[in-house]
Amino acid sequence: MKKRTVLKILFMISLIEFIIIPIRAQTWTSYNKKNSGLANNKIMSMVIDKDGNKWFGTYRKGISKFDGNSWITYNKDNSGLVNNTAWGIAIDGKGNKWFVANQGMVGGVSKFDGKIWVTYTTANSGLVSNSVWSIGIDREDNVWIGTTFNGVSKFDGTNWTTYNHENSGLAGNYITCITIDLQGNKWFGTENGVSKFDGSVWKTYNTSNSGMIDNGVHAITIDSQNQKWIGTYKGLSKFDDTNWITYTSTNSGLVNNSISKIIIDFQGNIWISTCTKGVSKFDGTNWTTFTSANSGLLDWYAKGFARWQVFYRLIGK
Repeated sequence: MKKRTVLKILFMISLIEFIIIPIRAQTWTSYNKKNSGLANNKIMSMVIDKDGNKWFGTYRKGISKFDGNSWITYNKDNSGLVNNTAWGIAIDGKGNKWFVANQGMVGGVSKFDGKIWVTYTTANSGLVSNSVWSIGIDREDNVWIGTTFNGVSKFDGTNWTTYNHENSGLAGNYITCITIDLQGNKWFGTENGVSKFDGSVWKTYNTSNSGMIDNGVHAITIDSQNQKWIGTYKGLSKFDDTNWITYTSTNSGLVNNSISKIIIDFQGNIWISTCTKGVSKFDGTNWTTFTSANSGLLDWYAKGFARWQVFYRLIGK
């Protein structure tokens, strides 16, 4: 699949990236820009900090923070945020919020400690490209920033290092997602499969050398047993470092094969957001699907969001 096609498809997927999870099966509460302080109904990214504050990256309207009662929005006009479209958010061990934000090639990475904003771009740092898409932070607080065409940049607080398909074992230069496993290995989703990096050695998994169902990777999540759940265009693949199991709409209760996001809650349930059919929950045995027809889930195309179950876990905790 051509990179431009991948970009277009993933852009559409990003609009529904926020997983919608009810606190109780029959209780849904919806928030949108009409009934709350949410800056925009199109939510690109979301994270929950150690104090329970919810941070929402929106499309072209900045970052909205919700503490359960009050809303605050940060944008280019009232803060140091580099761009109003925030594709990814991560929190480091000191509680700093990192935002990858751009529209086209205008953007970069902004760090916010609660008072002071610092922005990194190609003009003032070793960031390889301003067209940033994904972000992950490891146990050592190294910040890994995925770009759309130029690989991934690592920032240790002082020095920058860039890895790409040409100078490393990275499968491709379009980094759709970044996840750190329980052993500290970095996993990068690309349009050419998944690449694992332990700090020294690279290993790529794709349809040619593994049980992965598709090379177009949208999401990677690690469970408490260090199993990797990989969402693709064609279904969900689980990898325990030895064996592969694939779930699709034909061999399981997965509602749709094109997966945009995967999150694991405190009970170990796997929540899978799909592109057009709703959200599927998998407890390891049983599947449950939530759609706008059978629940309080909003329409698949982001028109707001429903109340969530707090399951964000800081890396290293």
